[in-house]
Amino acid sequence: VDDLDVVAAREKAGRILTIIDAHLMHNDWLALGRPTIADVACMPYIAICHEGGVMLEPYPAIRSWIERIKRLPNFIAMPGIVQRFLGFIARLAISSRQPCGRRGAALRPPRWPCGCHRAA
Repeated sequence: VDDLDVVAAREKAGRILTIIDAHLMHNDWLALGRPTIADVACMPYIAICHEGGVMLEPYPAIRSWIERIKRLPNFIAMPGIVQRFLGFIARLAISSRQPCGRRGAALRPPRWPCGCHRAA
């Protein structure tokens, strides 16, 4: 991370957010006129860009878009995502088995750490 140019990264983020904001001035969603995977994939990163020092105050259309996404049925707020994801991974590890019967096959790389099996 030593070679990261934070100022340049924030400027680039500003240019990207300007393009997205201009699009959202005339569209409710990023693509197809309805919520799509584009909205779901981009929103979390954009919504927390303040953590990288990029503020959303200059982008009113983006702020409105984030609020529209939050009002979608079954929306799950950011703080719960990490815990739910970790819980899912834990359940996956417990419920899956390697070919040798050990638990956690879904979390293993193609070459099993137990050494007794290799991916086909």
